[in-house]
Amino acid sequence: MAMASHHSHRTCPLDLSIIGVAHSHPSGILAPSTADLNNFYGRIMIIAAYPYTSEKNMIIINGKGKKVDYKIIEEED
Repeated sequence: MAMASHHSHRTCPLDLSIIGVAHSHPSGILAPSTADLNNFYGRIMIIAAYPYTSEKNMIIINGKGKKVDYKIIEEED
């Protein structure tokens, strides 16, 4: 049985400091669903997909569902 869970941003107060949302796809599908695009909030959406082992299991998209290039910068000690 497939299950889904989400929190609607429509019930939250307006907060212009939010630049986007992030969630996971346990199915391993690294692409936004129609529901993802319909619930898009902010400028970007990050989707992490199973098996969650590296940045290769992550995608960042804009409000049109297009992939956004990104670079991970590791924090120095």
